[in-house]
Amino acid sequence: MPRKRPKKISERYLERSAAFYLDRYDSSAANLKRVLMRKVYNSLREHGGDREEARRWVDELVTRFQEGGLVDDDRYAKTKAGSLHRRGNSTRQIQMKLRSKGLDDDSINHAMGKLREEAPSPDLEAAIGWAKRRRIGPYRADLSTRGDKRQKDMAVLARRGFPYDIVKQVIDAESEDELYELIQESYE
Repeated sequence: MPRKRPKKISERYLERSAAFYLDRYDSSAANLKRVLMRKVYNSLREHGGDREEARRWVDELVTRFQEGGLVDDDRYAKTKAGSLHRRGNSTRQIQMKLRSKGLDDDSINHAMGKLREEAPSPDLEAAIGWAKRRRIGPYRADLSTRGDKRQKDMAVLARRGFPYDIVKQVIDAESEDELYELIQESYE
């Protein structure tokens, strides 16, 4: 199948593309710029044109969308951090993923602060959720193999970026009830 040719870039095309993208995905300002500049580069490679003019269009468009409230880095950071936490990501991974989306340290710290307000021990909750999802530690179907699989289970959580003390707590817990009590203690 032949490669689809990129369309010729114009201000109107970029505006429609940005609106369509934001209709489907929430985005940070830096990520939206990256998406639009990729369209610009592909178009310029195919059709030629003035790169600086296109860059100016993208900058003006992103600024206009920020002023209009369609792009809000703090809102995006908070939503993305919550979503990543619910999926079982450690706070370290969440920070790295937010940084990769072009967010500044203030937005990331604000989002992590909000996450800690909602969940006093976000790493513990996420590690328990991930252990449950992956059926490791006290969630193993065959509990007789737990001792043999301990190192492997710990490695699974460590690769997700969880601190050693939390990994040890989750994997060495005797039962799901013990993990539930650990979460309850963190809220007290």
